[in-house]
Amino acid sequence: MASVINRHLDEEEIEKYSLNSISEAETGHIEEHLLICEACRQQVAQSDLYVSSMRRAATRLRNAPPRTRQHSWAAATRLLPVLAAGVLVVLAAFVWFARQR
Repeated sequence: MASVINRHLDEEEIEKYSLNSISEAETGHIEEHLLICEACRQQVAQSDLYVSSMRRAATRLRNAPPRTRQHSWAAATRLLPVLAAGVLVVLAAFVWFARQR
């Protein structure tokens, strides 16, 4: 990891840095590189933004009220036209095959 100072960070290093899932020594090497590399600082900023957005979304989902049966039923009723069309296709095929005999 010591050679990170002389090269750009790869996506995995940036992701781990943004998620704070690297050792203190690795963090030091990465931060030393970030002091001199604008391109990597921009990538880390984008990664940090993504991570914080995902964390906010996860928090909202965890804190959202549980869905009720009514929502499930509403989703099922949206499928009724599709199911009706399927039944009509099957009936039409049955009638067509019956006339062919």
